[in-house]
Amino acid sequence: MDISRFVGEVPDHFICDICLAVVKNPTEHTDCDRIFCRSCLDNLPQHICPNCRGSLLHKTKDMNRFVREAYEQLKIRCPNEGCKEIFPWPQEEQHRLVCEYPSICPLCSTHVRTKTLEDHQATTCPNIQVPCEVPGCEEWF
Repeated sequence: MDISRFVGEVPDHFICDICLAVVKNPTEHTDCDRIFCRSCLDNLPQHICPNCRGSLLHKTKDMNRFVREAYEQLKIRCPNEGCKEIFPWPQEEQHRLVCEYPSICPLCSTHVRTKTLEDHQATTCPNIQVPCEVPGCEEWF
C-alpha cells in the first residue's frame, strides 16, 4: 500500500519490517510485540522474526483490541483520479465497489469503472492471461 495515500502520519508500529509498507492483515509476534503483514510472515523461509530474531512458530496472534481500533482508524484517500473520498482504510474494498470514478486496468491501461474492474480483467481485457489447457503444463498465455 502506497503510504502517500494515507491522511496524516502512519505510526511506525503499523509499518511491516519485512515489506516496509503499512501492515495488511496484521499479525503480532508475541515475543517482541512487533506487528507484521500476515502474508509477509507466512512467506519467511526460516520462520525467524526479523525484529528480535526469535522463532515465529506458534508465537503469533491477532493485534489486541486497542491497537486494532487505532489501526482501523487510519484514513486513506481513494486512488482513483477525481475521487476525493477519504475513509478508514479497512473500508477500501467497500468503497472500491461503489466508487464512480474510473480506475486504470493494470494489465491494459484502459480506464474502467472501479466496480467493473474485476469483470473487465476476467472477460474483456485484451491482455488477459489464460492457463494452458494441456494437462501438467503450467504456462500462461
